[in-house]
Amino acid sequence: MHGFLPTGVKNEEKRRKQLVIKVSEGDMDSFQILYKEFVQKVTGYLRLRLNDSHMIEDILQEVFLAVWRGAGKYNEKSTVSTWIISIAKHKLMDRYRSKYNNEKNTWLESVQHFPETEDFSKQILDEISIQKALESLQPNEQELTYLVFYMKMSYKEISELLKIPEGTVKSRVYQLKKQLRKSLEKGVLSNE
Repeated sequence: MHGFLPTGVKNEEKRRKQLVIKVSEGDMDSFQILYKEFVQKVTGYLRLRLNDSHMIEDILQEVFLAVWRGAGKYNEKSTVSTWIISIAKHKLMDRYRSKYNNEKNTWLESVQHFPETEDFSKQILDEISIQKALESLQPNEQELTYLVFYMKMSYKEISELLKIPEGTVKSRVYQLKKQLRKSLEKGVLSNE
């Protein structure tokens, strides 16, 4: 199924699938490795839709509890990344359905460390400009941007996750790149 993946990516995916198998057997060490690899990615994905750190933490716990409990049901049809983000998406939708149907969605990106350069102020301003450009996107566009550029998921994986044709994913990503480039070149958002 993943014959198109480079060897290093295939090996990484094979390693992750082995971790899931071990988790299904109750191996806590393998679970901790999987958790460490995906906690920031899942957190970032949840931040696409939520502006509530307590709720994000709750959903994060639900996601990894579902990974622990559901590892035996993982069928290897999708990559481990797709499987885990899919769980996060379902937990998020469950939360929306139960409590926050009308809550406004926002993109929050936390800067974890300052760049180690002499002139990092320009880089910070660039990051702010990029952040504002991303915030100007619709929630579904933010989600797609996150999956492509942060999660580095393939179009095929995104197609499976979002249940849309792969060609539609490619087209939307092309349009997003064009839209973001235009926003950043104009610089309109950087001084708001």
